[in-house]
Amino acid sequence: MTPLTTECRRQPGISAVLPVHNQRPLLEAAILDLAAVLDGLVGAAFEILVVDDASEDGTAALLEDLAAHREHLPLRVVRHEAMGGFAAAVASGFDAARYELLFCLAIDGQFDVCELSRLVDLLDDSTDLVIGYRDRGADGMRARLRGWGWNLLVQLLFGPIARDVECGFKLLRRNVWQAVEAQSRGPAFSAELLVKARRHGFRQREAPVRRVRSATASMPAALVAPDDAPPRAGEPSPFGRAAVDLVRLRRALDGLPEQTERPTSSIRVGRRVA
Repeated sequence: MTPLTTECRRQPGISAVLPVHNQRPLLEAAILDLAAVLDGLVGAAFEILVVDDASEDGTAALLEDLAAHREHLPLRVVRHEAMGGFAAAVASGFDAARYELLFCLAIDGQFDVCELSRLVDLLDDSTDLVIGYRDRGADGMRARLRGWGWNLLVQLLFGPIARDVECGFKLLRRNVWQAVEAQSRGPAFSAELLVKARRHGFRQREAPVRRVRSATASMPAALVAPDDAPPRAGEPSPFGRAAVDLVRLRRALDGLPEQTERPTSSIRVGRRVA
């Protein structure tokens, strides 16, 4: 690996979180592709945190094999004994992170991980988190309506937060995650993170991110099982449960003051310089 300059050594590292549940066929390629991109951006200053959300398809064995045969791969594993869903897996990964920048990537192949460079470029001294937004033109009508409805509901309750609240492509400083103390592990996870970040005075930017494939007509990523389970008789739909969670969040935030000044950070961000 090319020696780094003094400026490069000040480059903050990235903890990349990969939540997985029974996705063994996709996992190895996702890890290696992500490692290659991170190495190009920050050199050796990164780690990949795979959060195994109670997989039953041999995921654990594959991760053990990767750790044994790829000694230079900075891979760590967090294991959930019971499935908690995508949001719970992201939270576990962020809690376990060691580096100053946090990134999460679903391994369903929707996003091109190379788009991470866009987010890194925008996370400058005056920015605390960068939120990706997707072009939904290729999505089916049902997926577009769900995305539009969800973003509208968030905006009605909290005001303008982001163009694409549930986009899974986000890069944030670790002090943002530590400050917001997000409690939701389901539908309101992303909304709570962004709303509380704004209330704490953190500054965000947004970036378009290219997708490899279009989204399905599913609920937002935070609603991955068990929240996507079909409702029992008399129970609200997944969208209804999500709306209830948002209303609860709105009530919990009522009366809480907003920070007028941005928390300071001495971390300088920029691409690695060889």
